[in-house]
Amino acid sequence: MNQSKPLYESGFHSREEHIEKLQDFYNKKRQKYTETFNNSLDQNNVDRRIFNNEQEIVNGYKKEWEVKDTPELKELKKKIEVFEGIVADQIDGGNWMGEGVEAIPTHEIDDILRGVDNVLEFSSLDEEGQEKDDEPKQYLGLGFDLLVHKDDARLNKKLQRFVEEDILRTKLGEIKYFDGSEISGRMDVFRAVIASDGRTMEDLISLRIKKDWEALANHPFQADMFFQLSLQIQAAIQYALKIGNHDYINKLRGAAEKINTIYEKRAEFLESQAERVSKTGDYKTMTYFLRKNLGIDM
Repeated sequence: MNQSKPLYESGFHSREEHIEKLQDFYNKKRQKYTETFNNSLDQNNVDRRIFNNEQEIVNGYKKEWEVKDTPELKELKKKIEVFEGIVADQIDGGNWMGEGVEAIPTHEIDDILRGVDNVLEFSSLDEEGQEKDDEPKQYLGLGFDLLVHKDDARLNKKLQRFVEEDILRTKLGEIKYFDGSEISGRMDVFRAVIASDGRTMEDLISLRIKKDWEALANHPFQADMFFQLSLQIQAAIQYALKIGNHDYINKLRGAAEKINTIYEKRAEFLESQAERVSKTGDYKTMTYFLRKNLGIDM
């Protein structure tokens, strides 16, 4: 047998079968966090009336989507779920955001109603890069709305939601049902959009099927994620400076500090990718949208 071939090219499994297995794997991983939180609602002081109402709304959305989904759309959603799982895995195991950073999936209610797919958990490290057990972890919520799109209209629509609901109102977003290592329940987050195209998604899925961990750990998409996120945080800070809202600036300081920490850890790699990312269509579209809608110079 030619060991250089990916498994889906062998006689054992098709690419579609591999995608289904990966979808099931990543869905179970996400569901674990939702189920864990559901089992401790009273401990986390959750208003059950509000929780049940929001869960009912989410269940209604899911039923609507199931009825409307075409076979083609269902296949695309499978790939997107796998794509999201791969990205979260690479933040954890591939160190896409540096050592000591883990992506914690959110509750499905916060994912669907508030557009926050993951929260980044930062551990303090010693000089040898080992986690310090005696220091609390720190958190940065990200809108891991990994948008796979074909046109700028969809990207602009996603950006518009967070700009109108958060930045123009000079407030952070919110999730209600988080289950992290050290904190749980409600927390404020900076919501952002991370955009990509179908080629990036297909490439990452192929590498995951082949279990090419080295290629995944070094994939350039991690730089696109970082610079898109950094761009949106910078835009929010510039808007706050423009209108003189120092309270909002203070709220954004934590997110900015975490971005600086990530950059310091990955400086060599990120600097090697900066020019490429700045020329991508997604980065240019984001820059133009933020400049136009916030009235800032970027």
